[in-house]
Amino acid sequence: MLAVLIVLRIATLAPPGSAWEKALTHAGNEIASKTSSRVTIQWYPGGAGADELDYIKRIKAGQLDGAELTSVGLSTIDPSIALLELPRMFGSIEEYDYVSAKLWPWLQRTYAGNGFALLAHEDAGAWTWFSVAPIQSIGDLQSSLPWARKGEPIVAAFYGQLGVTALPMEPSNVYGALSVGTINACYGSPLALIALRWSTSVKFELQTAIGYRAGALALDTSALGQISASDEKIVLREMNRASAKIRSSVRKEQLDADRALGKAGIKLVALDPTFGSMLDAAGAATWTSLAGTLYTTNDLAMVLKYRGQYRQRHAQAAASSPRQSTGGGSGSGSGSSTP
Repeated sequence: MLAVLIVLRIATLAPPGSAWEKALTHAGNEIASKTSSRVTIQWYPGGAGADELDYIKRIKAGQLDGAELTSVGLSTIDPSIALLELPRMFGSIEEYDYVSAKLWPWLQRTYAGNGFALLAHEDAGAWTWFSVAPIQSIGDLQSSLPWARKGEPIVAAFYGQLGVTALPMEPSNVYGALSVGTINACYGSPLALIALRWSTSVKFELQTAIGYRAGALALDTSALGQISASDEKIVLREMNRASAKIRSSVRKEQLDADRALGKAGIKLVALDPTFGSMLDAAGAATWTSLAGTLYTTNDLAMVLKYRGQYRQRHAQAAASSPRQSTGGGSGSGSGSSTP
């Protein structure tokens, strides 16, 4: 009896030749080799006029078998991914990684219940504000003309707590709006600012992490169900390895992008402690306000428990090694100056 040959059709917005696309292509080659071509991957890179919401629709219609997604797409499957994107929740990239690792098995079970296999955790870096004039206080932020992504509940809730009125629009319209002055502030990571050319219209970057962007490769469990158990292990192992490479590459490219912004003349604005405290308070109020809509109160408590574990262990390590850098509190420390 001939073995059934399976082709998994997987989409990604990553352009051809990018670190993302290279890692995924390598994974596809490894899967084909190690399964003797019983399973092959057909990648669809670069979007080709589609977005993540289109990907989800095509997966549900049986036209795709999976996609590499940010929280934009993942949240349409289940909104609990928001727990990793809450503003001012994490004080460093290390803290974010610790909580993500603890939370991920639970998220995988949640997404499996919705028909998707969630593979290794990826992220698109931390985000902060970029602006035409420096944002050094809550007053500066309130008097600015900031952008907010249309239909993004976390940022909308955070702005609401801060008393900030933002102009909602799709990311594709931000470049033009910045160019003509319809808005004079935006949020994102250094890598996104460069890739989308928004960096050509801003002059300042707030030197702190406001939040992090989660992502993952999601596969339709019904498509995986067509593969033998031994081949499925190979697929999942190689895809998880690709995700780990993508996360490493993204973080390196974020650092490179932040340095490039500095060379281009964009100035870092140090976070004023009073402003930081106000951001922290607004962040905590945002977490509570979203409980019951994007996640439950118990889910939020779980994240805070894991964050508390990290901070307790980190404080103990610092106490036993006085010369060790502790990384600071919310919005400071490792990773926060390169959002």
